[in-house]
Amino acid sequence: MGPRRAGRTHRLLLLLLTVLLLGLPAASAQPTRRDPFVPLVTKPKPESPEAKETIPLAKIKLVGIVWDRERTRAMVETPDGLGYVLKENDEVFGGKVVAIQRDRVRLLVKDVEAEGGKPGTRTIELRLHPLE
Repeated sequence: MGPRRAGRTHRLLLLLLTVLLLGLPAASAQPTRRDPFVPLVTKPKPESPEAKETIPLAKIKLVGIVWDRERTRAMVETPDGLGYVLKENDEVFGGKVVAIQRDRVRLLVKDVEAEGGKPGTRTIELRLHPLE
């Protein structure tokens, strides 16, 4: 192999490596490249309060209550295994958290079937079951 042919082979090899490394369009390469600024893994979007309202209150389970000097939080679990941390005055599951006590959470919900057909409200209690 002569020096001229070796130089040509070297240039073709260098061009091929450049095309492969930079992703420049080639005959056998795909026409589009991945955007380097788009993350490979995306975080799931947080659920909106409207999505929480679709869960029936009878199926929500109170799993824990955490309190300190300043605030109290309640941990609930939905039938699909998702957990939520609630605080007083949160509007979730079609109601409003009105009280969190040592062993229960009180929710004020809209009652469509109130007396006289007028919309009203009622209080629902979620109780913390003792360990068995």
